[in-house]
Amino acid sequence: SLSPDGSPARRAASLCIFQSAGPGKTCSVAVPRQSFLPVGVNHLPKTKHVVTHQPALEYPKVGAAVAAVRESNAWPATKAAFEFLTLTATRSNEVRLADWAEIKVDSATWIIPETRMKNGLEHRVPLSGQAVDVLKAASALSGSAGLIFPSQRGKALTDGTLTKLLRENNIGCVPHGMRSSFSDWAAECTETLLAICKLALAHVNDDRTRKAYQRTDLLEKRRELMQQWADYIGLLCQE
Repeated sequence: SLSPDGSPARRAASLCIFQSAGPGKTCSVAVPRQSFLPVGVNHLPKTKHVVTHQPALEYPKVGAAVAAVRESNAWPATKAAFEFLTLTATRSNEVRLADWAEIKVDSATWIIPETRMKNGLEHRVPLSGQAVDVLKAASALSGSAGLIFPSQRGKALTDGTLTKLLRENNIGCVPHGMRSSFSDWAAECTETLLAICKLALAHVNDDRTRKAYQRTDLLEKRRELMQQWADYIGLLCQE
């Protein structure tokens, strides 16, 4: 029989099923798991959630990474996607699936729809002058409609493509790690409020922050921060 709430999953979690076979027949007996626990213990231990940190670069090394990718023989759209990802501190899938329809040229803003965001909220990304330059170069490759950074076959780039790009150029991080580099730089090299840094990374993880985000996303404050980040990377690339 099912558990009281009718859930097979809960039934499986709370019962141990034993089968015994006799001549020509089989019967099943459901015994509560608690029956096998030591005296005084009435529940199984909870499984701990382990957070795995993605490999990231120390922020002074980001410029060298961008320069190495620029000089590589990779597909131009792949190189542009990585640089755009770095300049905007966005996630790999957000960049790889970016569409020209999301770019607001007049306001230098990239609007990622809620359906493509991890937190389920529309995210406005202020574009630095350098990020706009990357888009201009990309438009010469892909035109101004559809995917901004298409593969050689005209499809969306895969996450593995960007990871391979970094690996082949001996860059010791994964694409997602560039967000950590940005976060460390913002914390250590600027006086930007933590709330602004979190919004720049689209870290809206609780109800209170979500409500605040719906009132204002501090776009212009974030624009200043992203321009500082782009300028910092530009200086590093010149070294």
